[in-house]
Amino acid sequence: MSNLKLFVWHEVFYDYTPGMAFALAETEAEARKLIIDQMNIDESSAGDLTKEPEVYEVTDRVGFGIWGGG
Repeated sequence: MSNLKLFVWHEVFYDYTPGMAFALAETEAEARKLIIDQMNIDESSAGDLTKEPEVYEVTDRVGFGIWGGG
């Protein structure tokens, strides 16, 4: 059985306001690759993902909410 974790990066991929990235994966490296692949960006555009993410075990219960801005 896999040991999936939820990796969460807050305040990344800034445009006018910060974005957020998250992935369910076994490792932080796998999570980064999943996000890069899903967003269809190259690694040089994914510099914000070098920040340390919050990490949650899948057995954890967690909720997130972010207000929009403009």
